[in-house]
Amino acid sequence: MACLEAKITGTQHIYMLAKAVHFKELAICTVTSDGIKLSVEDSGCLQAFAYLQRELFHQYTFKPPSHGGEAYIFGVNLSVLVLFLSPLNIVEHGGRSSMEGGSRRSTLGGGGGSGGIGLRTGHALLPSGPSNSLIIRLQENEDLNLILEENGVVMTCQLQGIEMDEQPYFDINQSSLCYKVIMKANWLRDALIQAIDVCDLATITASTEPAFLNISAEGITGSIEANFNAHVDVVESFSSVAYTRCRYRSNHLKTALEALSLADKASIRSNEDGLLGLQMMISCEYTGRTAYVEFRLLPVVEHH
Repeated sequence: MACLEAKITGTQHIYMLAKAVHFKELAICTVTSDGIKLSVEDSGCLQAFAYLQRELFHQYTFKPPSHGGEAYIFGVNLSVLVLFLSPLNIVEHGGRSSMEGGSRRSTLGGGGGSGGIGLRTGHALLPSGPSNSLIIRLQENEDLNLILEENGVVMTCQLQGIEMDEQPYFDINQSSLCYKVIMKANWLRDALIQAIDVCDLATITASTEPAFLNISAEGITGSIEANFNAHVDVVESFSSVAYTRCRYRSNHLKTALEALSLADKASIRSNEDGLLGLQMMISCEYTGRTAYVEFRLLPVVEHH
């Protein structure tokens, strides 16, 4: 019996959530009775999480580990997963094809038609509508089996579990927050894009009196400053208990832009150590649910 069997109809948002954190090849996959979490880390300074809550699935059957504990935790090749879920696949040749490399194997098979399926970007084979379905099965050896079906055409993928070092966990406890702002995601994204384009460091400032959030950058090509007053329409809620000013690497902030482009709302918050949390709330059209993607960034420590 599989440790997990989950089924979803309309796979576009699963693809988008996985792609939103795809800035590294490998991810840690955590499977629990509450859902699936993909975690990606970079250089001990940046973490990203894509949460696939069980409510996003039409069926979610979970069997706890026989060795005790409440979760299965293993590494997966995120690049292969995103490629498999991508709507940009094409009927390429007959028979069966496979991808080999390291600790992964993806076997793609055609069914009910002329020829098989090969993974390749360029043309759409699987529409983003709700007519396709995905089955996820987790075996006890922590191999992840995926079955994607569209109009009688079936694609299968086996992702072998990878043993990975434990990632550090950046805890951004609610009780230690200096500020938290919930706002329209597209406005936050536009402000970050402008700051990223100017300099390799961006400054984020929050103040209590007057209450505002400021994103700025200054470089050889010029300077940019975006100021969000607590009472403007694009800000849904604003709370701040202390003046906070920290700098963050632009290439770390850039990793969050994909998720921000998908989101309706975003939360930006920081604790007293300058740990920055960006959480995006993404509406899943075919389930009526909201999914979450989160990024946590350490500030740049400046030595004087």
